[in-house]
Amino acid sequence: NWLGLGARNRSALRSAAAGGFQCPPAARGAGEQVLTPSSAPSRALAGTPLPLAAMGPGPSRAPRAPRLMLCALALMVAAGGCVVSAFNLDTRFLVVKEAGNPGSLFGYSVALHRQTERQQRYLLLAGAPRELAVPDGYTNRTGAVYLCPLTAHKDDCERMNITVKNDPGHHIIEDMWLGVTVASQGPAGRVLVCAHRYTQVLWSGSEDQRRMVGKCYVRGNDLELDSSDDWQTYHNEMCNSNTDYLETGMCQLGTSGGFTQNTVYFGAPGAYNWKGNSYMIQRKEWDLSEYSYKDPEDQGNLYIGYTMQVGSFILHPKNITIVTGAPRHRHMGAVFLLSQEAGGDLRRRQVLEGSQVGAYFGSAIALADLNNDGWQDLLVGAPYYFERKEEVGGAIYVFMNQAGTSFPAHPSLLLHGPSGSAFGLSVASIGDINQDGFQDIAVGAPFEGLGKVYIYHSSSKGLLRQPQQVIHGEKLGLPGLATFGYSLSGQMDVDENFYPDLLVGSLSDHIVLLRARPVINIVHKTLVPRPAVLDPALCTATSCVQVELCFAYNQSAGNPNYRRNITLAYTLEADRDRRPPRLRFAGSESAVFHGFFSMPEMRCQKLELLLMDNLRDKLRPIIISMNYSLPLRMPDRPRLGLRSLDAYPILNQAQALENHTEVQFQKECGPDNKCESNLQMRAAFVSEQQQKLSRWLWAAGRVNRPRVGRGLINWQGGGGASWQGEPRDRALAGTGGMVRNGAFSSRCD
Repeated sequence: NWLGLGARNRSALRSAAAGGFQCPPAARGAGEQVLTPSSAPSRALAGTPLPLAAMGPGPSRAPRAPRLMLCALALMVAAGGCVVSAFNLDTRFLVVKEAGNPGSLFGYSVALHRQTERQQRYLLLAGAPRELAVPDGYTNRTGAVYLCPLTAHKDDCERMNITVKNDPGHHIIEDMWLGVTVASQGPAGRVLVCAHRYTQVLWSGSEDQRRMVGKCYVRGNDLELDSSDDWQTYHNEMCNSNTDYLETGMCQLGTSGGFTQNTVYFGAPGAYNWKGNSYMIQRKEWDLSEYSYKDPEDQGNLYIGYTMQVGSFILHPKNITIVTGAPRHRHMGAVFLLSQEAGGDLRRRQVLEGSQVGAYFGSAIALADLNNDGWQDLLVGAPYYFERKEEVGGAIYVFMNQAGTSFPAHPSLLLHGPSGSAFGLSVASIGDINQDGFQDIAVGAPFEGLGKVYIYHSSSKGLLRQPQQVIHGEKLGLPGLATFGYSLSGQMDVDENFYPDLLVGSLSDHIVLLRARPVINIVHKTLVPRPAVLDPALCTATSCVQVELCFAYNQSAGNPNYRRNITLAYTLEADRDRRPPRLRFAGSESAVFHGFFSMPEMRCQKLELLLMDNLRDKLRPIIISMNYSLPLRMPDRPRLGLRSLDAYPILNQAQALENHTEVQFQKECGPDNKCESNLQMRAAFVSEQQQKLSRWLWAAGRVNRPRVGRGLINWQGGGGASWQGEPRDRALAGTGGMVRNGAFSSRCD
């Protein structure tokens, strides 16, 4: 606890093997041939426009290198439907910042900030709570906060100017962990910085008594001190250093904290023998009110205030609700939901409890309206949750808001990470990164390999169970990076492409900005064969079936003016599940065709197909499938800098990237070409004179054993009826029967 309260300061956990999604290699089908357009393939790979694809002049005319490139592209396109581990957070064009002094824990806390005073710019804020002190001859370490511009340089961060003079007789700033909490009030807002180990010194005669009360600082939008701003000059000293640890003398204010538009709030988990407390200062015009949680608890060491979020539309549409984590409540952790009361009290409205001892339930929390019902839902991290038999390590509990009345006692969804990953150590609402109209969530697993960040999307039913993207720290190619995902900050579009971005911190003195790529929606795609019912007798030498495919797109709810030229790569395949196929594309012996579409305007293309020779199966339909992708030339390794991502859009992974249609063979089964058997049989015992025999006579033995039995089978359903897909006369051939006027009779002696 002395080094920063519990689990967040553990330097290592058992790491899990790095997982990931893998795509199976795409194999070329029997007789498959890659047909290429005559234009240069390198333009398609670079994402620049290509003319509409057409049947190529043949492999012999293409240079060798482009042919190999197009073959690789064709195989990539043919692998449609494969699960991939990336959606629209880019991992190739990064903004990375590193600490000047290793071991400073630069990146322990992070925040995105927009500066509008004095200059217009976006900044990455990073707390470094173990940073060396500004030299004063007395202090070694104080911690610091750095502001970093969006550049390609790793080492151009500036230290935020927070002047705190050392005065051991009154307060101790040595190792006060300045930067343990960093928060931005949003666009044009202020900045909050806390040092939860700031210590006041009291004297009783010649004996000093130290009170680790913590301290928080508010600075202006330009990160400087403005003495005319009451937000910045207010003391924010919520804990009474004249009391001991049984009250607020060791409250460690600032372990958590943040802003709303008219409040600033702080968590103080060390108050009242580490029972903990939550504090809030609210400003309404000229009035200022202080609030704190005063309800008695029957024990200490709960850590109320370890994490804290404040907002409206939680338990009331207008009044704010305080949500605070207590990860040691009854050894299983809990989340307290508090509301404002007259007189400055915060009253407990509901307590959500964890389900496993030691899981640290409540050590990370996030609020987001996951299902767009207008109410904030709650996500709670439990990074040390485990299930030994299933190799599970870490969890996120998802509680859906019940229209502002309360939250259910049990989560509607429980997400798990791999063993030893500390999945859920950080969780953040990151805005709608793919602009589908629903809020998205990031979850950190900093001890899974070099660290991972899981991205989850939501829908009208709530959070989706499977992550849409997993960002691997080891794949970013950054030497020295570890514990990637320890801290997270989102909900701000720093490159102004209408998609919010994500800042990720670590304990290894690195922070990484991941920006969102534009998402392309294919709003119109058709695949139409003509004719839909094929009569082989009508085929010509140049055409038997004609297929028309069309595409059109727009950008997904992001920038409405985005109309860049893009090139879609597509693959058409006839009879994919049959070998040999029954159709081939005109001009080749292949049932596979690869082509390109240049857009944005809607484009269509018609292709001719021919029947293969020696066709035998004319009963089952021919399935024609089409899949498409957006091939772009991306760097093999990550590059640093704020390069525009408009040239690197990505297809909406929520849309089906494959279409199917079918061509039926003509079977002479009516206008719908569907054959349905209507076979009926009637049988009777008859004499040689064709007289019906009575069953009673037969049973009584009055007639000797009959010599003849005749069965009559009547066919009903018209001349097109068939049995097992065969014409009527063929179905009856070889049975030894006779067909007369639609009736079949057989004789047995």
